[in-house]
Amino acid sequence: GDGIAAGHDREAGGVRGNAVSRWSNAAGAWSAVGGGLGGDASVYALAMYGSDLYAGGAFTDAGGVSVANIARWNSASGAWSPLGSGANGFVSAIAAGPGKVYIGGGFQQAGGAPANYLAEWDGVSWKPLGDGVISYGPSVLALELLGDDLFIGGQFTSLSGTIATSIGRWNTLARQYYDIGGVGGCFKTGCLAPRVNALKSNGAELFVAGDFTTAGGVPASGIAAWNGASWSALGAGVNGPIYGIAAGPFELFAAGAFTMAGGAPANHIARWD
Repeated sequence: GDGIAAGHDREAGGVRGNAVSRWSNAAGAWSAVGGGLGGDASVYALAMYGSDLYAGGAFTDAGGVSVANIARWNSASGAWSPLGSGANGFVSAIAAGPGKVYIGGGFQQAGGAPANYLAEWDGVSWKPLGDGVISYGPSVLALELLGDDLFIGGQFTSLSGTIATSIGRWNTLARQYYDIGGVGGCFKTGCLAPRVNALKSNGAELFVAGDFTTAGGVPASGIAAWNGASWSALGAGVNGPIYGIAAGPFELFAAGAFTMAGGAPANHIARWD
């Protein structure tokens, strides 16, 4: 019932939180999360599974404990802990599920072993996801688990030798990558490549959002849905990049640098029913 906010902030509501803070709906107040993160910390990704909150970004201290860009906060004990020796570069995306945590970002090692922008934590050690990402830009920006599949979004051309334009699928059982059609185009002329900024599942479909104008060859302006077999647009989409989405059973919210959604005025935030 509470909310977690994270970034590069030092305070929330006048309370020092050190890059990660908790909002209590009951108390109507902000508080620190286990003392927060030390140093000049920045948090780029959060994921919650069970009683554990995972934070990824660029930091070396969590609640006074030495960590490397990824840490876990247990809401029952109120304490931070490392995930092994972490990653040797920033973490920009996290997906957490039963017994596994997946991270993506600007690193080439996890747990001291080679891991090209993608890695898996099994509770004991880090493992690479094949040969990872072949990137020409910001690399991995979003991760989402749906059943046995981990969907990977960002700005890249290949996943471990499998052609995948900024969106792809890793099957956690087969431990293999699959192309699902990729995205194409972008809103500004002359851009280097399309980009997937956000992924979110409602349990049945995967919603994909970012800076693109096609998905799997289907016209889709900034946002599209993948049902496991084919792509579809969400109406007329938006007229600029989307940076964040949230999905429920019957609706979806999108926020970004757009002023129109479905052909109607919408100042940077809109709802799809």
